[in-house]
Order: sequence, then C-alpha cells, then structure tokens
Amino acid sequence: MDYAIELKSIVKTYYSNNNQIFHAIDNLTLNIGKGEIVGFLGPNGAGKTTTIKILCNLINATSGEIKLNGFDIKKDRNNAMKQVGVVLEGSRNLFWQITPQQNLIYFGRLKGINKNILNNQIDKLLTELDLLKVKNEIVNKLSRGDQQKLSIACALISNPEIIILDEPTLGLDLESSRNLKDWIKTLSKEENKTIILTTNQLDIAQQICNRIIFMNKGKLVADKNILEFLELFKEEYYKIIISYNNLYNCQETLKALLPNMDIQRNENEIILTGIISSQEELYNKISVIYSNHLQILSINKIKYNL
Repeated sequence: MDYAIELKSIVKTYYSNNNQIFHAIDNLTLNIGKGEIVGFLGPNGAGKTTTIKILCNLINATSGEIKLNGFDIKKDRNNAMKQVGVVLEGSRNLFWQITPQQNLIYFGRLKGINKNILNNQIDKLLTELDLLKVKNEIVNKLSRGDQQKLSIACALISNPEIIILDEPTLGLDLESSRNLKDWIKTLSKEENKTIILTTNQLDIAQQICNRIIFMNKGKLVADKNILEFLELFKEEYYKIIISYNNLYNCQETLKALLPNMDIQRNENEIILTGIISSQEELYNKISVIYSNHLQILSINKIKYNL
C-alpha cells in the first residue's frame, strides 16, 4: 500500500521538576494510506495533540522515524512539510487585522505558489467554503464560523496532500457544519487527500471517518476501520417507555428495582435506557415492570454509535 503517513516507534518523553520521566507518546507505530479519513480519538492527555504537533514538526520526537508521502521529516524537512496543511483549534493560523483574501495571498506567497495558480486556488477555496461574500472584511469582525472556514482555507492554500484538522466544525452552524463534512469527504474521495481529524464530537467522527485510531496515556489502544471499531463496543442497548403512574412515586420505585438502567421522566412518561445483554434479562425487566402494575408503552432497541 502507498502510505501518506508512516510512524515507526515514536516516543516523546518529558521530564518533571523532580526529574521523573513522562511518556507523552509511548512507542507509537502506525501507517495511514493515501485518501483515508482517520479519526484520532482519546481522552485528554492521551497523546493526540502531541502526535499532531510532531507530524507538523512543531515539536521533535524523542526517538522514532516519520515519513510524509515518503519524505523523512528529519532528513528532508522542507519536502516533508510541503505535504501537510494543518488547522489548529481556535483559528490560530490567521492574521486578524487583514482580510480573508489578504490572508490567503500571504500564506500562498509564503508557500512559494505561482501568482496565477495562487489566484485560481484562492477563488476556488473562497467559493467552496462560502467565503466570497466576506473576502474583503477584516478577519476579527467575521463570525466564529467564517473564521474557522478561513482557517481551513489557509491550511489548504498550497493544495497539500495531507490535511490535519483539529475540531474543524467548532463554531459552525448546522448547515455550515454539514457542508464542511460533505466537502471533507469529497477531498478524500475525489482528490485522494489524506485527512486526520481530531475531535471530541464523536458523532462528527462517525459521520466522516472511515478509520478510528484511539489513544490513551500515550499508547495506541485501537486502530480499526469504523465498523470494526464500533463492533468492539457493541451491546444490546434498549429504550423502554412506561406510562407514568401518579398514584405513587414509580420513578423512585424503578430506580430501586432496576439500578443499572438510566431513568428519566418526560411529561406523562418514564423513559428507561440501558444495556440489556440477553433476551432473558429483557424478559426479567419486563416482568419487574408489570409486577408493579406499570404500563409499558414501547420497547425499542437503540442502534449503537460511537
């Protein structure tokens, strides 16, 4: 397979004030193919951001080898960095006192792009990201959503093969978020761009990514395509809706009888949700409900998600 990103035995070590060793990344090895959309997930402190910073050459790994489209990040830094466009959370790659068009001209010239090619690329990005209407406005007067879209445009001005997006939909309204997700899929499918997405919005990751890399405490925990990853956590998850009985406090009664179920009241209904691992367990819960003279309105199995 032709890999866009190759990481081999990456270690990043820090030392505390009392000289104790802390491994932000602990022997990370993985390969990412061209055209893949990969979600980097994990709790705070998992090593996601450190990995991204190493890929962008913002910090150096303590040890290990990194290649971007075949270019070694240590031996051929210039060519390696030409492969990557990165969007950091909070629009930190923008100049706030100039316009979107001026930002794009600046970053394009900084990348050494030919003037004619640059103008075409600017028009393309402004159109695709719906920024034409604000191209001559000062950046700090733009909405949070338009600033985020401009940040993405600046990262893509040199048409890089590898795109790293840190919380790309942050600050976008629903329509803009949906359009951006569709556009990211198009970049992968039609232009064969390799995309790494870091996000805490797991629904976004599930909608966009075809592969999930999960890290914890600097270690790689799971690396699977999205369907295989979901199978790891597959459970029989149910929602049971019961008619509320105001003759006595049935909500408190159910909490005592079904302690492993989440119980909420919604107007004249009680909603129970939780994992039921077998048909026998489901029948037992139904029996408990009926034995307390409560009416079941519906029982539904909920499709599991990320």
